[in-house]
Amino acid sequence: LAHQESELLQLLKKIPLRAQEMREIRNKAEQLLNGTLKSRGEALLPLSLATFIFDTLCIPANMMYTQDEKLGFEAAVVVLGMKANIAEADHPLLCESTRRQRGDLAISMLVQYKDDQVKLSKVMDKLLDKEIHQQYKAPSLINYLSGHKQTPSA
Repeated sequence: LAHQESELLQLLKKIPLRAQEMREIRNKAEQLLNGTLKSRGEALLPLSLATFIFDTLCIPANMMYTQDEKLGFEAAVVVLGMKANIAEADHPLLCESTRRQRGDLAISMLVQYKDDQVKLSKVMDKLLDKEIHQQYKAPSLINYLSGHKQTPSA
């Protein structure tokens, strides 16, 4: 099923996108962002849809409006944070496929926004385990750089 979904994704990328198609893509992105389009059942996350939306709205060759880029990015971040409600012991191939799809989307986002620290931070927040990773045990570098004002010592 995941293979068929990836083939469908490749075919979707070949379709010329006119105004009607772009409206539908924006509509799906807004549904992801608002939480009205979450998953397909308990186990299947909309990672392929999020990848298609991200590629369509955020990649520079395709990007038409800055609002589209913001919408595509935020929708993809929401999907990165979604968790499947299944046991890996019961469905190991599905879990592995989900990890691969999530990793592919994350890599696309990290490469696209490698120079934007704020967007990188949002992506990393969804990917890293807050209980384990050192980034969450120390004050955030981005918060430090953006909001920290040095005070003279007395």
